[in-house]
Amino acid sequence: ERLVKSIQKDKKQIAAEIDKKQKEAKQIDRQIKKIIADEIAAANKRNAAKTGTTAPKAGTKEATKFVLSAEGKVSSDNFKANKGNLPWPVVNGSISQRYGDQPHPVHKNLTVHNSGIEITTEAGASARAVFAGEVLQVQVISANNKAVYIQHGDFITVYLNLSSVNVSKGQKVSIKQNIGRIHTDASGKAVIKFLVLQNTTTLNPTSWLNM
Repeated sequence: ERLVKSIQKDKKQIAAEIDKKQKEAKQIDRQIKKIIADEIAAANKRNAAKTGTTAPKAGTKEATKFVLSAEGKVSSDNFKANKGNLPWPVVNGSISQRYGDQPHPVHKNLTVHNSGIEITTEAGASARAVFAGEVLQVQVISANNKAVYIQHGDFITVYLNLSSVNVSKGQKVSIKQNIGRIHTDASGKAVIKFLVLQNTTTLNPTSWLNM
């Protein structure tokens, strides 16, 4: 009986830990969307000032999308044309957690939601841009979790769980360019979380990468 109780307690504890992780992930997801929404508003304002037009009104559907310049449209079309052929954000790695609602990798009876994919790679590995673009933002979530956002027209790729970053906002990057080092945890595992968005809508990264 004591064993059963301790197993139940462990289960509860594990479920609580997973729940906490999920809450943290959801909070980061909200931050990502807010950062992109703010960048969209700022870009559209700049674009309006440059072209002498008015920026889409806040609260409208148009305000949630990048108003693309001719150059931005080319960038967006090029990114879209490479769907299914993009290189991985790491040189070597395997997907340890897929996109969407998934059973927890260890505790199969628990469902977890993932807004991107998680790729496990070797300790000390670097992250690389999957396509040419411009660094939209560098976010510091915690000391060992920095995120790089790269804009490709109205598409954005996000690289999370970096311990160090070697690009800065506004910098142009080329395909496969090293953008930072992935955090290696105490167990010697390096896991990068990778997201693909169009404006503020998350897409399934596996349909974009060359699998």
